[in-house]
Amino acid sequence: MQFVCEQSATFHIKIARPEQQRQSRFLHIRNSPGRFANKTHKQKNHKLIGNHGNKMVPWIVLFVICLSQCHLGAVLGQYDNGLLSSNFEQEEDHNQQASTVSSLRGRQLGNTEDKLTHQLPSFESAASALQCNPFHHNPKEVTEAVEAAKKSLEKFPTDVPLASRIPVMILFSKGFATSSHMTNRLEYLRCALLKLQRNIMPHTTLDIFIWGLNTTAHPLVIPAWFNDKDFPRVHIMALPEAVWRIPCGLMDDRDWTLRKHFDVDYYLMGRWRLTFSFDFARAMGYEYHLQFDDDTMVNSDITFNITERMDAQKYNTALFSDVIYEIPAATLGLSELTSYWLRINHYTPRGPIYKHTTPANLQGLNSDGYHRAYSPGYFMLFRVSWWFSPHVQDFLRMILRSGRDVEGRWQEQAVMNMMIYIFIAEPEIWVIKELDLGHDRHKRANFENWCIKTGLISG
Repeated sequence: MQFVCEQSATFHIKIARPEQQRQSRFLHIRNSPGRFANKTHKQKNHKLIGNHGNKMVPWIVLFVICLSQCHLGAVLGQYDNGLLSSNFEQEEDHNQQASTVSSLRGRQLGNTEDKLTHQLPSFESAASALQCNPFHHNPKEVTEAVEAAKKSLEKFPTDVPLASRIPVMILFSKGFATSSHMTNRLEYLRCALLKLQRNIMPHTTLDIFIWGLNTTAHPLVIPAWFNDKDFPRVHIMALPEAVWRIPCGLMDDRDWTLRKHFDVDYYLMGRWRLTFSFDFARAMGYEYHLQFDDDTMVNSDITFNITERMDAQKYNTALFSDVIYEIPAATLGLSELTSYWLRINHYTPRGPIYKHTTPANLQGLNSDGYHRAYSPGYFMLFRVSWWFSPHVQDFLRMILRSGRDVEGRWQEQAVMNMMIYIFIAEPEIWVIKELDLGHDRHKRANFENWCIKTGLISG
């Protein structure tokens, strides 16, 4: 096995077995442009260290540590800034079944010149490929959004400080489109807003932000039913176009996990929720962040102040009581990458991760042993200061740099649940038993029961 570092030292790991006298395995890691290849090469004249004549030592391992940018930790994401560039690609190995960890497609950091000259893959849209987002975080766009939001908040004055309010982050990426297939979503959004107003806002101050694109292709058309009087504290926000782009350096989107079942917007939603959404909340001065789907129905009356209870009990997250089990394909590799992070950081999980693995220890934290149980992403409340704590952010950076939150369809849902299991002790997890949620816009009977029969919307 050979590790090659451009502009740095080279180190070799050579492993030989008797049955492999004329073969050796090579792992090539190059700075830029990168390729991640795990190949078997015929080496007729290659002499391994420790090979005397035709006799070969069963296992010979030589490590010459490379302490520059080729450190193995750097391969999976120990970088110093947020740029993305070229891919590592796993090539097919006909001689040995690749492990789940090695099947992860990593991402390697490149400089600005690499970023500009890198040959991009063919995405669904040529324009989206040419205008990919090279950053994990977009501070300029966050600042502009904060300015617009604070101006909008002036319409609804309150004595409740920002730190004691909850920003409700609703993503409506294509804007309030007028096409027929969006009519159902707009009906659900209207009902969801009315239910928040009726069942939570009497006791907890909410600032509701609905984010939608406002471009020539997707103009932001305000629905006729929306107005400040009937929907107080609801703010329609332009989703920054620079943020809503495919991250640079990813594989062709046709190869993304489960791609045929979801459009690109769905994958971008997960990245947006892990990055811009929280960046905005912190820049605004909020201490809480509520992730909320446009068709989430709060069907129960919450008769207490949510933030006051969060503060009193020192909760770091509040969740709906439902537990769902994800399909294996949508979490493949996440547990291995988490295990890697725990090992290199010598971190002992604070949360209940080993209640979700078999065996109930680090050896069970892999794609076979991880149970894939999660709290649904359509209602997840987090403490912002916890989210931006050093260990949590270091873990998140690794996820973002791997690119698998998008390519692997981990989405924010799988990532956030793993973060809860690793970084939040059970006494700091609040499962809101009083919360009754509905979430299924595909059955008209649900809309009739939740919205029409309750008198919120006329039939």
